[in-house]
Amino acid sequence: MRKEPYKYETTSVTGFVQRIATCLLRHGYCHYVQGTVGEGKDPRAIDKKLLEKYEVVQSEWTRARRKEKGLANFSTSGSTEPGC
Repeated sequence: MRKEPYKYETTSVTGFVQRIATCLLRHGYCHYVQGTVGEGKDPRAIDKKLLEKYEVVQSEWTRARRKEKGLANFSTSGSTEPGC
């Protein structure tokens, strides 16, 4: 497991695009899904659920070993800016 917190939240559209370009595309993440959190739901609780369910918080080496075995990896990125 990673020692530092998993950083996936961005605060601007520019930061969001930068994260996609520098952290996800260069590692082979090529599928993208966009969605919004429903009114009255806690976005942080939903993030926590996704991070745990899909075992997102893994080291770079663990992800590489999974990829070599043909297993899927999942990453998430979110923005606090409306419209992103």
